Amino acid sequence: VESESGTRNYIGLTANEIKKRISKHQTDFKNKKYEKSTELSKYIWKLKDRHEQFKIKWEVISRAGSLRNGGKVCRLRVREASLILQADKRYLNKRKEIASTCRHRRKHLLKNAELNND
Repeated sequence: VESESGTRNYIGLTANEIKKRISKHQTDFKNKKYEKSTELSKYIWKLKDRHEQFKIKWEVISRAGSLRNGGKVCRLRVREASLILQADKRYLNKRKEIASTCRHRRKHLLKNAELNND
């Protein structure tokens, strides 16, 4: 994010749907009720509240595989955590984010399995 205040970066992850992820962020920037959705949306709303002009540039900085069924480690989550740990103060991410669980794990839980009742 480039603004009058300077340049700030944000690291986010997505398994496959980068267009959907960017679209979700853009919805967060347009609708005040999603202001606290991510650290990025919090920052964008701060800029908007100060009537500061900004420009967002999206970029893929790394690729890794997400959790596979039966897998123990989500390489995508590990990669995101390592990038956040290496980040400096220009990054919006909070280090506490690395302690959260992998959001890809949920889709592999038995309770989320679709049953075929033929």
